Amino acid sequence: MRIFKILAAGCLAMGLNACVITSSNEIDKAAALSPKGGTFTKTLHSEYIKLAKREAKEGDHPDARYFANKAAQAASGKAPKPDTRKQRKIGKKDWKKAKGGLQRLKTMKERGGLKFDPKNMAKAQAGWDCYLQELEEKVGQGKDIKWCKKYMGKALKGAAASYWTSLKK
Repeated sequence: MRIFKILAAGCLAMGLNACVITSSNEIDKAAALSPKGGTFTKTLHSEYIKLAKREAKEGDHPDARYFANKAAQAASGKAPKPDTRKQRKIGKKDWKKAKGGLQRLKTMKERGGLKFDPKNMAKAQAGWDCYLQELEEKVGQGKDIKWCKKYMGKALKGAAASYWTSLKK
């Protein structure tokens, strides 16, 4: 019985190590890609790489791989869409509070945010995806939830300022 426990512990350790290697490899592969497209997709690529590394550092390898995949998609020149409730398991109460952020992001895109301030729009989208990802985990994530929400808000504020400046020209 004792040998079985030792073998089980060893297999578990190897399995966890494989997760680390896998997410690290996927992050490295996505980071090594040469992004195509304009400023929006290039910035989105680098923002998703940052999120992937952040999640890997926290030990959240499934989300690290998720963001690495979004970075790879952005690098192809085709920007991934912002996450919605369909991609994340978020309670009704939390979604009710959060969905205004998605609406702000969509409104800014509709008003030409990608043209006037593609960098801040990419940061806002990555911040939104970060916010939803942390909301899904929720327990013990208060600090991260606030950071992501603030990051998104700052980027949207910057994009809005660019929008208003463009109207004055």
